[in-house]
Amino acid sequence: MAEVILQAGLMNTKPLQALCWKQKRDNRPLVVDSVILLGSRGTNFVLVSAYRHPVGGSGRWNITEISIMFDWGDDWIIGEREFFRFPTDQEVENFKDDTWWNEGADRFQTVFEGKEKIRKPTSGVTQRR
Repeated sequence: MAEVILQAGLMNTKPLQALCWKQKRDNRPLVVDSVILLGSRGTNFVLVSAYRHPVGGSGRWNITEISIMFDWGDDWIIGEREFFRFPTDQEVENFKDDTWWNEGADRFQTVFEGKEKIRKPTSGVTQRR
């Protein structure tokens, strides 16, 4: 996951928190590990969506990039969003929707998944539950 941390410029992030993760597999079998990370960049907070192919691929983590083709051209959704304040639960859910976190349920079987509650940094700030 170090690759994602470097790509997103989150090396000095404290804390870097995995909010949710899962592994999916289809009938090829294509196996995909996915994670949503919460970190900070300077005084801003950053959500990052990342994936890797642990079987038959390099195993390297990458920031999610989605290309959508329209008649008038392509549009890109990059799996990174920056906030000037701590993101709300709804903003995290919107980010997951925007980065297609739940897409492919009809083609992939979930092997395992997990979720953490969002925790604010503890440097003088109360944790959110």
